[in-house]
Amino acid sequence: YIARKDINTTLWDQCIKRSANGLIYATYEYLDTVCVDWDGLVMNDYDMVMPLVWRRKLGIHYLYYPPFCASLGVFGNHLTPFVIGEFLSAIPRKFRYWDFPLNFGNLIDLEKFPCTIRSNYILDLGAGYAAISENYRENLRRNIRKSAALKFGVSIDFPVQEVVALARLYTPKALFAPEIYTRFEEIHHILASRGKAKTYGIRNEKGALLASAAFLFDEKRAYYMLVGNH
Repeated sequence: YIARKDINTTLWDQCIKRSANGLIYATYEYLDTVCVDWDGLVMNDYDMVMPLVWRRKLGIHYLYYPPFCASLGVFGNHLTPFVIGEFLSAIPRKFRYWDFPLNFGNLIDLEKFPCTIRSNYILDLGAGYAAISENYRENLRRNIRKSAALKFGVSIDFPVQEVVALARLYTPKALFAPEIYTRFEEIHHILASRGKAKTYGIRNEKGALLASAAFLFDEKRAYYMLVGNH
């Protein structure tokens, strides 16, 4: 167990990058920006790692599900249910309550560690748009044709604040506190400066934003992070 201040961030990110299940959510910069406090479990010389995002309330430390961190858990190669169990068993006892996301590479003993199984949908983009669009439902094809007839246009790389504004306008206000969106805007700006974040939207003839989405990118994936629709 290593406190954040003592983590070797270079070795940490090298582990995430070489892991078959590596995800952008687990990089140190992402965690530093999106989360307030986090520490880590490290096996050997950063062969495998597990971020522990925590809070403290009424003197009780607990692990929670941080917004914009869809999958965390253990990262590394050659993961087994036994290894995952060893990591979970090594979580310090001071964390009295757990409610956090694992990732697609974390198969575990469900009897020892009860979990809720969730679905995450991944679309292979290698085939290209023409091949992918052949599988669109007819109602989606119809909507695309209608949009073209209405002269709606695609907008790219506009300020992420516009996506956030639409998301907050049409999402229950209690879903996220304002500072949570501010943290997301910050990481989006950081990654956009390196060509690893984009916004996409549809505007009407007057330039009003009708539908929008914010994406992040790494070497493996495009991450569909936030949607803002009118």
